[in-house]
Amino acid sequence: MKKIAIICLAIAISTVATVGISQYVIAEASRAEERITSSHFSQSENELGEVILAELQNKLGGNLQYTIDQNTGNLTFLKSQGGGIPITMANSSSLNGVGTANLFMEEYGALFGINNSATDLSMIKETTDELGMKHIRYGQRYSSVPVFGGEIIVHLNNNLTVASANGKAVPNISLRVLPSKFMIKC
Repeated sequence: MKKIAIICLAIAISTVATVGISQYVIAEASRAEERITSSHFSQSENELGEVILAELQNKLGGNLQYTIDQNTGNLTFLKSQGGGIPITMANSSSLNGVGTANLFMEEYGALFGINNSATDLSMIKETTDELGMKHIRYGQRYSSVPVFGGEIIVHLNNNLTVASANGKAVPNISLRVLPSKFMIKC
């Protein structure tokens, strides 16, 4: 009888703790969604992105395809029909696939909503398909915490030039990543 009482007490405590934590997480997510959806993307950010895309379109002779997310104003897809998307930051010819993808994200990450690719992205995996193309998958992070749904993939040709990139990032995140109080009391 004593064992059953202890088990029932343990179940009750875990249920209360789980409900409390779930309510806290839901409340924080709701506040975060309000901040993200109510934040206005500045005209200058969008104009800068348009200038970068126009310059890139010029460099590629009009052989650029891209898709813009209507909610954020950021790219979700970028592709070159020709010899690859140029990386002007450095000569990437001596780099491996990940190094080239990192340079690409440093230069064009802002178009996808990534402010600092070194801190906001972490490489998840690198794969090579049967055509010899490399695919570098990044996950978005905020204060070292993974961002659900934030993922960008950079696709490289056989010669390690960037053929395309696609994915979504959550822009302008401003959240506490640590709970302000503990919900479990013993």
